[in-house]
Amino acid sequence: GCPNTGDILQPGVGVETLHGFFLIHDDVIDLSDTRRNQPTVHRVFADAYQRILADLRSEQQLHIAHSMAVLVGDLVCSIAYESLTQSRFAPKRILDALQHMHRMMDATVIGEGLDVLLPHQGSATMENVLTVHRLKTAMYTFVSPLQLGMTLGGAPQELLQAAERYGIPVGTAFQIQDDYLGLFGNEQKLGKSVTS
Repeated sequence: GCPNTGDILQPGVGVETLHGFFLIHDDVIDLSDTRRNQPTVHRVFADAYQRILADLRSEQQLHIAHSMAVLVGDLVCSIAYESLTQSRFAPKRILDALQHMHRMMDATVIGEGLDVLLPHQGSATMENVLTVHRLKTAMYTFVSPLQLGMTLGGAPQELLQAAERYGIPVGTAFQIQDDYLGLFGNEQKLGKSVTS
């Protein structure tokens, strides 16, 4: 159990931090220069080290900036896990919640990999696209965070399954809207690249 409801904030911050990890790596993969109208992590490193790396070729500079961003993302991932494992919930509930976190990681990484490869296959079916949306986005934006919090609260399996039935279409709709904005949106208004 949990002695007070405020204790959910620490694992909640961990889930949000894990989202940050995904976005840092996604920005490297998509070669995005902005997110939320701010420079992406690899862009910050490229700009900060521009004078130090001036003697290197531009692709070497970019490689170093990307490498640093990947390392920052890895550290952020570690902090996310630590937020959960050091929370004040019962060890059994933490262990069960970690399973949802692992599932979120697995699905998102596989979905991101498919998202990288799919455009290079020449054509994609609606099923391919929906699979990417389910794995890459729906799991980490809706399903797993809901299930993780519900697990820490002691929810039964039926409610966890209901959260998945709810979260997959909502997360998929979120990604479809994001894709639409990426195709037709204004980069200044969106605060992120529309070219990836």
